[in-house]
Amino acid sequence: MNYSIRHFQSHAEYAELEMLMTRIWGSGTEVASPIAIAIDHHDGCVLGAFENESGRLLGGVMSFLRFSNHPGASRGLAQHSHIAGVLPEAQGHGIGEALKRAQAEFVRGQGLNLITWTYDPIEARNAWLNIGKLRCVCRTFIENLYGLMEDELNRGLPSDRFEVEWWLDDARPRPDINGPYVEVEIPSNFQAMKKMNMDKAWSLRMALRERFQSLFADGFAVFEFIPDRERPRYGLWRVRD
Repeated sequence: MNYSIRHFQSHAEYAELEMLMTRIWGSGTEVASPIAIAIDHHDGCVLGAFENESGRLLGGVMSFLRFSNHPGASRGLAQHSHIAGVLPEAQGHGIGEALKRAQAEFVRGQGLNLITWTYDPIEARNAWLNIGKLRCVCRTFIENLYGLMEDELNRGLPSDRFEVEWWLDDARPRPDINGPYVEVEIPSNFQAMKKMNMDKAWSLRMALRERFQSLFADGFAVFEFIPDRERPRYGLWRVRD
């Protein structure tokens, strides 16, 4: 699939981003084009992956500037990536990863070294991209961040989230590989589990909430994700001093 990643160039393209995100999540609350325009014009980053031949928008990512209290953050600032998505028929071609790497180049150009974002830790596909490929670190768990959501992917469960840190330089925290190591397993296809048995999905959500909150309180952080088809799982160590 041939595509190019670039900034948006017209009101029509921002409107297309709004429609794309609505299609992915199944509701109209994800990205309003006026907000995307405002963020893009005030030090945020809004990028799209456009099909070369047709010009069709295949995916997009949007982040805004934030203060950061992480000691290694340049000038005490970071970009917070609010949303990223790729059309279902365009998934599996590396577009999501390419969008994130283009976002990283933008952030480096601002003289910054940290991007943060939240994602549902129970979704294996997202865990593989964020932790496995991009090598994000997570030591922050936010309980029911957005409240009860009504889009197709989140409906019916509390919106528990990881907040990950994507360090673009050697300020990335390092695991204490000589200390204890913990693995936490997640389902390979949580959306299928929800459709088959919502009670089981709810119980798993609550169990993972308790597990991660306990581990993070004890000084552990997520450093790796093992994409085993039968037993996908996170790997956690304590952060090295």
